Amino acid sequence: MITSRDYLSLLPNTKAVGVDLQGKWESGKYGLQYAVSSFLEIMPANKDGITGYLSSGLIKGIGPKTAAAIAEKFGGDTFKIIENTPEKLLNISGITENKLKDIVDSYNQSRNLREIMTVISPFGISAAKAVKIQEAFGNGALNVLRNNPFRLCEITGFGFKTVDEIAKKTGCTPNDPLRIRGAVIYALDSGAAEGHLFLDYDDLFKRVSGLLNDGFADEAVSREDIRQETDIMRAGFRIVCKNGKIYKITNYYAESDTAERIAAFIRHKSGGLDISAELIKAQSALGLKLSDKQSEAVKMCFDNNISIVTGGPGTGKTTILRIILEIYEKVSKGRGIVMLAAPTGRASRRMAESTGYEAGTLHSALGLVTDDDEGDFMNSDEPLDCDFIIVDEVSMVDMRLAGELFSRIRPGTKILLVGDADQLPSVGAGNVFREFINCGLIPAVVLDVVFRQSHTSRIALNAQAIKENKSNLLYGGDFEFIDCETEEQAAKIIQEQYIREIKTAGTDNVQILSPFRKRGCACVNNLNAVIRELVNPKSPGCSEIKSGLRIFREGDKVMQIRNKYGISNGDTGTVAGINKDDGVNTS
Repeated sequence: MITSRDYLSLLPNTKAVGVDLQGKWESGKYGLQYAVSSFLEIMPANKDGITGYLSSGLIKGIGPKTAAAIAEKFGGDTFKIIENTPEKLLNISGITENKLKDIVDSYNQSRNLREIMTVISPFGISAAKAVKIQEAFGNGALNVLRNNPFRLCEITGFGFKTVDEIAKKTGCTPNDPLRIRGAVIYALDSGAAEGHLFLDYDDLFKRVSGLLNDGFADEAVSREDIRQETDIMRAGFRIVCKNGKIYKITNYYAESDTAERIAAFIRHKSGGLDISAELIKAQSALGLKLSDKQSEAVKMCFDNNISIVTGGPGTGKTTILRIILEIYEKVSKGRGIVMLAAPTGRASRRMAESTGYEAGTLHSALGLVTDDDEGDFMNSDEPLDCDFIIVDEVSMVDMRLAGELFSRIRPGTKILLVGDADQLPSVGAGNVFREFINCGLIPAVVLDVVFRQSHTSRIALNAQAIKENKSNLLYGGDFEFIDCETEEQAAKIIQEQYIREIKTAGTDNVQILSPFRKRGCACVNNLNAVIRELVNPKSPGCSEIKSGLRIFREGDKVMQIRNKYGISNGDTGTVAGINKDDGVNTS
């Protein structure tokens, strides 16, 4: 079920429209809410109500004066006329044939939207998603919901399980071809969310069969049913089967196209460049001294079109980049165009600070932005205008982003990939950086000596032990383990430790990491809320603003969590001030 607020958000003017809501009050996570099971819109019957409805902005082409004229002429018959004999509106001054079409289309859309909500309301689908259904299928949306609900899976954000519940209510048979295809795509998407670019056929069948037969006494959908539909999906280029591995078409081509492009870079030999003299000069100019392994990495970069430098924290990756850029400036005589990029805003800023060169996110470099909250990309296909590309923190690059990057690199461009292969793989599907290294075809140097910290640092020693699956860690002043018995106790200890640390190090230099975003007392969301009240409590003169369920307060630390129109995922800052305009919900 959804709340009455979701319905009301679809109505043009609640002062002009009456709503009969059927449901019950329920206590939930966010307090008492009215869960609506059905609703009936009561259209206004008097002139003022009709004028208010028509001039609300929902009906395109009708302003206050036109609305008043329509209400005056047609009175309580206004809505019947718009629905049945809209041509009579041409008698109203200012309404042309084109404007009449806009009026009728807008009216039908608003009516259809509320009818869509009537159908989907029992399934907990939000008003925002009702709008998506309307936008995707237009006036045919209701027909889709009643006769072909699995087409909802075409819309980003609609999962198979939700759509399946709707389909069952409309009398869909268990082995309906669209139901099986929807389950296949859902299973592949679920696998991608776990990091898998593909699923073995047996794994796919097990997942799909579990979805389709859940709730049925017997096996309603057989293995043969699933095989037939996967064959049809292969023929229709929705999925790809390669050596028993099933891919969504987009994941397959992201992987295969990237592999082909990298193979082309490897095959194309540009000829080695002897930089021995420049290497000595660069070290002298920057006041640095490279180890043998670091020098090997620098030479490798100039000997190959594509190469990899990998190593853990403190092994000198940044030092190598500074030397490489210094040498490249000399050998290219300042004419080579360099692009420095990383997957996140924070990583790209570190890159810029440590090298002295401008750096940005891969998304901004490629012209990719998040189009909506579901993470779709809008992009340009223009090749990157650069001669030398250095990408840092490549372990965070998933297959989709890697595919976008390599599809835009011009032949002859030099590429250096830098990162720590022992970090956790990317959030998105694909173990890209490790696969690049493990293929054995891309020249790579592994840095394995820690320079940043003392060799006796427990952090460095324990990090190496963990990589080797050893559990006999060393504890002391720079590495502690605090035992606790409950989540509540863990959360309290974390809060106390945080407050203690920021008193000496400051809030910009202390970070809390939690394995869960939403689960338990020690999750990210709960800790953020509690610690915000400790370090930045509400006080007189401190402005706040509410957006949905979130409250933003002056002095709050905030982080951008999606790439969107020039703002990068990972960008952090502080709320410096809040401007309150009329109509904004503030406190």
